[in-house]
Amino acid sequence: MQETEEALYNYKRAYDYINRFIEFDHLAAYISFNVGLTLRRKGCIRESLPYIEKAGAYYKKINDIRKLADALYVLGIAYKNTDDFQRASEFFDQAKTLYQTLNNNSLFSRVQVTMAASITYKENPVQAIQDLIQCANQFELDNYPAGVVFVYAKIAEILLLTEQVEEAYEYLCKAQNMASLTELSTTLELGELYAVFAKYHFKIQNYIQAHELALKSSNIFAIIGFMRDQAAALQIAVESSRKTGNLEEALDLQSKRSDLFESLARE
Repeated sequence: MQETEEALYNYKRAYDYINRFIEFDHLAAYISFNVGLTLRRKGCIRESLPYIEKAGAYYKKINDIRKLADALYVLGIAYKNTDDFQRASEFFDQAKTLYQTLNNNSLFSRVQVTMAASITYKENPVQAIQDLIQCANQFELDNYPAGVVFVYAKIAEILLLTEQVEEAYEYLCKAQNMASLTELSTTLELGELYAVFAKYHFKIQNYIQAHELALKSSNIFAIIGFMRDQAAALQIAVESSRKTGNLEEALDLQSKRSDLFESLARE
């Protein structure tokens, strides 16, 4: 239901009971993993790590390859979000190897998307786009249109970074068409699409449209509890407001961003 705050509250309530268990068992690992996963999604990265690591150690101990791969993948995302790309790559590679062992192309592709969009593109944007296209093809086979929307948005983002603006627009349009057909609403994928579309309009100096889409993106991330993504979208809105001379609104939005980061720091 994308209600991150409620999920975290209940997972933490469940976690409080773990100390009453005779041993750290499968249920305890499940709870620990989900506390960490929800904290990571919210943006409390460093707080999430021990919960995920504890669950991962248990899954390794009992040789549950699928759940160990899931834990390694989430750890990779967490370290990626702290800009520790070397450790993130190590965890991603381990997760991909395990998913390959399980012949799970769908989950392998999800890891590949994260690697391509956050790490590979820095040194080899062409390879990153090729990897993402392969993932989009896999998601189409899986009948996972939201994943295709997300991948197209990420391809467009890389194309914008490499000054291929027209090509980026083509992928954004394809993503938008697919999103409308699948009726995406308050989801991560739609929030990401709006954010990249906002970057596109900012790039072509259409600051009013950039501002509007950035706020839409920020509102979606606020609803689903992705605070760091919300702050990133707000930054586009701040810059767009400055470009249109609306300095008062820019200051207000920047204040909201600061409040988000302060909230994350307190937690």
